[in-house]
Amino acid sequence: VFLIATTATITAPFAAAVAPDPTWLTGIGQLGALGVLGWACWHLLTKTVPSQQETFRESLESVQESHARTLDTIADRHERWEELRHKDSERLDATMQQMAVQCAAVQTKMRQE
Repeated sequence: VFLIATTATITAPFAAAVAPDPTWLTGIGQLGALGVLGWACWHLLTKTVPSQQETFRESLESVQESHARTLDTIADRHERWEELRHKDSERLDATMQQMAVQCAAVQTKMRQE
């Protein structure tokens, strides 16, 4: 019994020195969380955001090129439509002039009869 009591008395101060300090573990946990957050911020700013910006630029350029082609197509169609409309207007004008000449001829003929 004496031996057990003596051993417990001798090892008690060392047990406290060897036992981990809970505040120290909390500091390690917070540093780990801050480390993870720091790495996440670094990765986001150096890898993810630039990659997304490049992808966005490429898709924007593609959309701009497609838009330019579409505008060119619309302009070509409009130009052809204007040409057709102009030709139709010229034919309509010529037809109206022919009708006026024929109406005048018919009226002159009717007056002579």
